[in-house]
Amino acid sequence: MEIDLILNRYSSGKRNFSNLDLHGSDLSNLELCDINLNKANLQDSNLSNTNLEFASIIQANLYKANLSKTNLYNANLSQTNLQKVNLSGANLEWACLDEVSLKDTNLLEVEGLYGISLSKVNLRKVDLRGIDLECATLNKTCLAETNLRRAALGGIKSFQVNLCNADLTEARLSDANLSEALLKEANLSKTLFLGAYLVEADLEKANLDQSDLRKSNLKQANLSKANINQTYFGGANLFGANFTEAILSRVHLQNVDLRQANFKNAIFREVSFSNVNFGNTIMPDGTIKS
Repeated sequence: MEIDLILNRYSSGKRNFSNLDLHGSDLSNLELCDINLNKANLQDSNLSNTNLEFASIIQANLYKANLSKTNLYNANLSQTNLQKVNLSGANLEWACLDEVSLKDTNLLEVEGLYGISLSKVNLRKVDLRGIDLECATLNKTCLAETNLRRAALGGIKSFQVNLCNADLTEARLSDANLSEALLKEANLSKTLFLGAYLVEADLEKANLDQSDLRKSNLKQANLSKANINQTYFGGANLFGANFTEAILSRVHLQNVDLRQANFKNAIFREVSFSNVNFGNTIMPDGTIKS
């Protein structure tokens, strides 16, 4: 279909342009708000500076497309091929990119990612240092071995996000929902988890050196064999948390819930307690403290 015909039909109120072959088309500098381009072939197309807010572009092919400075606010691009796409200066705030392919696409060039949904997206080993993903949805997203140093991840919503071996040094995750997150062997040095929800999270062998977990919920979290040096736990919920064989150095546990927590074979070095709620708590020597 010719571009002029598409624009004429769009201006007359038509919005459904699904399944079209627009390979290599020039759709730049246009107003296409709320358009339906589901399953369209947009490979090598130029959509730069185009307004696509609230657009539906589900299961489309955008391989090598130019989306520089494109407005995709609240657009739905789920299950779309976004490999080798130019996203420099694009606005993806509140956009849905669930199950998309982002191979060789640089998210660090995006202008806005606030509230974006990247559920079930594979971002393994990607360099995302300093990225701003505040309030993003990351359900079952793979971020294993990813560089997230100093990333802004406050308020994210996630379930079973994979952050195994990821580098989150000095990242900010205040009020983040990390329910059942996989953080095994992750580097969480100086990471801010203030008020974070880490219920049943797996932090086995994680490095928590100087991380801030004040007022966080670590109920039934796995912290076995973790490095816990000068970590802040003030006001945290550690009910049923597993600290077996963990190393705790210079840690002050104040105003925390340690009922049913397990510290068996953990190493305590300058660990102190104040105003702690014990109850069937297993101490390093195997004794029960109530």
